[in-house]
Parts: sequence; C-alpha cells; structure tokens
Amino acid sequence: MFVRADIRNTRYLVCTFGHMDFYKGNPDHWGANALSRLPFSSIGFVCKENTWFPQADMIKAIEATRNIWRGFDKRLTYGFSMGGYGCLKFGAALMADSAIALSPQVSIDPCHNGGKDRRFSRFFQPHLHDGMEIRPEDLPKKSCVVYDPREPLDRLCFDVLRAMPGVSGFKAYHLGHDTPDAVASSSILGNLIKVTFDQDDEGLSTLLSTSRRSSRRRTIGLALALLRSRPEKAEAIIEKHRDILPPFWLNKFAEERAKILPPVAAE
Repeated sequence: MFVRADIRNTRYLVCTFGHMDFYKGNPDHWGANALSRLPFSSIGFVCKENTWFPQADMIKAIEATRNIWRGFDKRLTYGFSMGGYGCLKFGAALMADSAIALSPQVSIDPCHNGGKDRRFSRFFQPHLHDGMEIRPEDLPKKSCVVYDPREPLDRLCFDVLRAMPGVSGFKAYHLGHDTPDAVASSSILGNLIKVTFDQDDEGLSTLLSTSRRSSRRRTIGLALALLRSRPEKAEAIIEKHRDILPPFWLNKFAEERAKILPPVAAE
C-alpha cells in the first residue's frame, strides 16, 4: 500500500481509496487528476494489489498520515467498488464527516451474507481479511451510497448497509457497477463533493439524476434494459449514439442481442 497527498490552503480534505487494479500504471492516487482542478486538498490510499485495504496496513497508514488529515476542519472519504468499501470501512478512523461510496462491497469473505456475493472472493485471504466486513462503528457520520438497484449484487450490498446509522442510498439506474461514469468530469465531481460536505441529500440526488443522463454508460445500460421488451427502441438508441460508444459496450450489446433476437438478415 502507498499514500499520496496534494495539500492546499483549504479547510476541506477528500480522502480517496483506489479501486481494484487501480495501481497498475497509476503512480498517483485515485481521483487525483480531477481533484487537482478543484478547491480541495486530497490524500489517497492505494493498494498495490487487490487486497481490499487490510486492517493492519490501514492502521499504519492512517497513523502515519495523522498529522496531515487532522489539520482539516472538514473531511470526506470517497471511493469506488474496492475503494467504496475502503471509504466506508475507515471513515470513522479518519474522523470523516461524510463518505461517498460508489458501488461498494461490504466484504469479500465468501461466507459473508450467506455466500450470496462471491464476485471477489478469489481475493479473500483469511490472514488479511478475517472480520473485514463493514460494521456500524466503522462508518463516518454520514455515508452516501450510490448504486444501480438493477445490479443485483450491488443492491444486495446496499441492503446490508442501509440498516446501519447514517447511511443513505442514491439510485443510479442503468449504470450497472460503473457508477463513477456519472461523475467523470471534475466539475460534476466538485459539485458532488460540495453537496455532500453540505449534507444536502436533495441536491445530491438531483445532481446524480442529471449527471447520469449524460453518461455513456447509462446509454448502453438503457439499451440493454429495453432489449427484451422494446428491441426496436434499444437498437435505435445504439444507432443514435454509436459514434460515441466504446467498442467494448457495442460488443456487449451485440452479444446480448444475439442471445435474445434472431440474427439480422444480410442485405
């Protein structure tokens, strides 16, 4: 694990947690590029392997950086997927006021929650992860969880978290697990952080509703959702946006279409 910091003359600190595989080819911390354009200091925790921020490593990292993060009046933790787990799990340890967790896990222990979520269980190591699940006492004062309710295992994780104090859910339909796509620009991220610092749930909900509609990931997600019930509409959406959609998503749509609909007749 390593820690990077970008400290400014400001009262506000954003503590970020890198997602799975983020370290590969990234010498800086997650979100550093976007945050460098915003009026916030930042400090980032990054795993060099997909180890989900082991408790022993994080205790050392938090203690080593205490003189940095304790100097700010307002602190917020922020992360996606593995990083979403980290920003919730260590929110209280960093004395954060709030967290923004995008599609977080609660644990990667294959026995957790009846073994229903095994997406990342191949990374579970008992000596690193025993008792790793998020507990109420781990959370900051307020936790904002952004997730797609139609992504079953992300919804399962939120259903566990929603029972804990201070947790609010924000639905990002048709984004799947890729919820960061709704806050990809620095301006949107800046507004997201501001309304979260202000604890403005209505503003956060409005911001996410607006920003996700311009997301390319939502475009493909909406087309996939319509494929069975309104295939003509789904294909019209794809054709309208074909020039801006990455090949991976276009291939995904073609694969799903092939499972459901007859082949397109050759001209």
